[in-house]
Amino acid sequence: MSLLKEFIEKLESEEEDVRLITVEDIVDNNMVEMVPYLIRRLTKEDSIIVKETIVYALKNLDCSGAYNQLFYLFKSPDAYLRNCAIGIFASSGDRAVDFLGSRFDGEDKEVKKLILDTLFEIGSKNATLIIRRGLRDDAINVRITAVEYLGRIKDLDSIPDLLAILESSEHPMLIVSVIEALLEIDDRKALEKALNILIPDEDISNLEPIYIPGVLKILGRLGRINSILKLIEGIDIETYAEEIISMIEELDEKSLAELFAYPKVQSIMIEMVKNKNIDSPIRYKAGEYISKMSNIPSETLLDIGTSLLIEEDSLKVVGINLISTSKSREAKKILLELLEYTDDETIRRLCLDTLNSLE
Repeated sequence: MSLLKEFIEKLESEEEDVRLITVEDIVDNNMVEMVPYLIRRLTKEDSIIVKETIVYALKNLDCSGAYNQLFYLFKSPDAYLRNCAIGIFASSGDRAVDFLGSRFDGEDKEVKKLILDTLFEIGSKNATLIIRRGLRDDAINVRITAVEYLGRIKDLDSIPDLLAILESSEHPMLIVSVIEALLEIDDRKALEKALNILIPDEDISNLEPIYIPGVLKILGRLGRINSILKLIEGIDIETYAEEIISMIEELDEKSLAELFAYPKVQSIMIEMVKNKNIDSPIRYKAGEYISKMSNIPSETLLDIGTSLLIEEDSLKVVGINLISTSKSREAKKILLELLEYTDDETIRRLCLDTLNSLE
């Protein structure tokens, strides 16, 4: 019996241990000729440990001679096998790129997305060139996937194509994905051009609600305070609270100080921290920002802080900080009362530290 036939038979053994040892021997001896049989075995293997060992073997052997066979795993109804194919192809690096590129145009949208997944995992310059082809695909989902990956790769060369999509597409989810990709690429000139397409002459009156989160973030990144003010004055604060916080997080210190000087912005932040329909982490951040505003009246800070003492612990922390920031004569009394009825050690410690700072 030839050595190859012996290994093929052992790979089909009913004994899990025999199959496992055989796979290990194949990879240890760099038996490339066994790759087609490993792929075949993978499709019917029941043992998880043997499956994982086969995948490991295929990732460490030259599979280029069996790419066609491996490619059929992309069409498997089994998600595990499809994911295995992505990992195995990706382990080949640039060796697999030409093959995947040659198959891209002729496949259905689901297989195309798997090819894009693989190319993203490879991450080479050649792989990026194929991903860009996805921008011109007929299937919207393929185009969206390509856009997302080009953003994550931070592919500067795809900026003209992304801006062209932004200008010509009428598909909302594709436009949203382009906005997010441009934010990830983070090229200032590209973001300015995107803004001119989305809100020409900074006219926000016709801006679709679905684009508001992305536009807010771009405005924050660019520090466009006047446009930010126009936009947040016309939107529902409860609905867009998280997006407003995300926009604020994009601002540099100078722009942040400029924005927080506006009474309207101060009112919005106060509304956010007091609104119980807004998620606590967002209210917490709003409270932190309020504590950095220099011209909020002491009584307002005290009122907000006191109202938060009956909320969950994270908001109690913000409340204590706002009470402390208020420098009110009532602050000490309120914190002493809180000490009397709270058993939470973290809150008690914060109260005591704050009381010491007020001495």
